[in-house]
Amino acid sequence: MNAKKFIMAMIVMFFLGITPFVYAAGVDLAWDAPKDGGPVEGYHIYWKVVDGSYSDANSINVGGKTSETVSELDESKSYKFIVKAYNSAGVGPASNEVVWSYSDATPPLQVHGVSVY
Repeated sequence: MNAKKFIMAMIVMFFLGITPFVYAAGVDLAWDAPKDGGPVEGYHIYWKVVDGSYSDANSINVGGKTSETVSELDESKSYKFIVKAYNSAGVGPASNEVVWSYSDATPPLQVHGVSVY
């Protein structure tokens, strides 16, 4: 496609409200350290598209921090997040699940129920 046709196509798409671009967004998550169990060595954040499943491909290890921004999320989708604490005894159970979508654009989501063994 030559440049002139490309520009015309972009103008038509703009006036029709169609965008060929996917915009990335981020969400701020925060949680409290567990009050029971052994000492926490760190936390894993897991996320998925609402209808998807959790997998290690969508997780990050944030070390000992109790807040994190997860970025590069597709603004057109809704996501679910959980946090798990870990120490030398293993990984604790999942926190409550929080849901986020770009249309919510809420301040930091508070994750509850983080615990460790």
